[in-house]
Amino acid sequence: MCESLVGRARERIRLALPGRQVACRAIIFDKDGTLVDPTGFQSRLLMTRARALRAAAEASIGPLQGASSDLSRRQSTASPGNPAARPEETARQQPAPDRHAPADPPPVADPDGTLGVADLPSGATLLPGVADMLETFRSLGLRLAIATGDRRRRAEATMDALGVGKCFAAIVGIDDVARGKPAPDMVDAACARLGCSPEEVVVVGDSPADLMMGRAAGVAACIAVTNGLGMSERLGALADAVLHSVAELPSLVVCEE
Repeated sequence: MCESLVGRARERIRLALPGRQVACRAIIFDKDGTLVDPTGFQSRLLMTRARALRAAAEASIGPLQGASSDLSRRQSTASPGNPAARPEETARQQPAPDRHAPADPPPVADPDGTLGVADLPSGATLLPGVADMLETFRSLGLRLAIATGDRRRRAEATMDALGVGKCFAAIVGIDDVARGKPAPDMVDAACARLGCSPEEVVVVGDSPADLMMGRAAGVAACIAVTNGLGMSERLGALADAVLHSVAELPSLVVCEE
């Protein structure tokens, strides 16, 4: 990191990549696996969804169980000589359907976007060095954004809970665009909110889809982070640079007086 630039906001900065330098006004990050370790959060979310689905299933099955028990009692009291034992009589004795009852089980309230939102960030943590990296680039005047396959509301709640929500001028979720990664839609949406063009942006992510999104949008550069998962060769085919983590990004800044 060029210490002489710290605290001096600039219109743009230059990053030194293998074989070239690129100028950028903004950086668009992937969220999960790039900035955030979501492992604990995802486990908690799956458990929350499972509980909600189970409750909905039990609520819809309950009336059916009651009707079944009533029918069993009627059938058990019927003898072979009793007219109630005949199918047509048995059917006649079954309770009439409730015309006001819903035809389908009650729906679960949008488990992908609204279920337990207040609790969602509790299991997520920032990856090492992320907070310092974000503050460094903010001090340099760069505009920062997130493009995530998560829903925007949940992404915003997560970043706020982790104390870095203020660092981002835009967060684009899967529910903001017609096409997710690797289509360029998220980059285009983020650029519109940031007030810049894709040619002035660097995309940073940990998956091929992140990098392909950047390529499709025509960004200035795509930078991959592996976080020690050993995907350097696979990501390197799509990236202009491969780093161990986003904590290394400030080291790419070129000193310019």
